[in-house]
Amino acid sequence: MVLPTAGRAQGPVPQEFWRVSAAGNYLAAREATRERDAGAASIYYRAVLKGDPKNPELIERTFLASLADGDIDEAVKLADRLVQIDRGHRVARLVLGVRAIK
Repeated sequence: MVLPTAGRAQGPVPQEFWRVSAAGNYLAAREATRERDAGAASIYYRAVLKGDPKNPELIERTFLASLADGDIDEAVKLADRLVQIDRGHRVARLVLGVRAIK
């Protein structure tokens, strides 16, 4: 599988994800997570989540990758969705608590 990179040595280009299958994006996200590349993992997981928006595992993985990447706005949106699925999700509640304090 060739990952979309648009001539760069690292990092995916979100506009090119339509050419990659959901399974390919998922595997790329897992590999990016293994390589500790939260930015790439977040982008790949979001691409997969568009095809399966109610999958709790994908929501959680996308949430954690977005949070690790520092994309707090996206993490807050996903935390809202996570708390609806799992009211006891501690990290999601922490993020929502920080948003409320802000």
